[in-house]
Amino acid sequence: MKNSSDFQLKINTIAFVCPAGMGTSVVGAAMLRKRLNLSGLKVNVYFSAVEEIPAETELIVTHKRFKTTLQKLYPDKRHFLLDSYTDTKGYDQLMYLLRGNHLNDH
Repeated sequence: MKNSSDFQLKINTIAFVCPAGMGTSVVGAAMLRKRLNLSGLKVNVYFSAVEEIPAETELIVTHKRFKTTLQKLYPDKRHFLLDSYTDTKGYDQLMYLLRGNHLNDH
């Protein structure tokens, strides 16, 4: 993972990730898209399996239990980790960071 001081860039592409890329990532991506639309932020949000994250992804959002796997597979990508896929405080924090055009590792 990159150093948190490296993240003062606008995020254009987010991958919401779960193990298979067909369940919680779909729901999480939809929840995140809704929040982004309500905030007027133009960010592409995809859902994906852990091992199939698109190359253009700038930020990976997933459950904290996948931290080690993500660090090994995508050490150069930015990561935002949630305590649960329905972690409303985590989504609030992510939205706050995205509106500020900066993001730290979590």
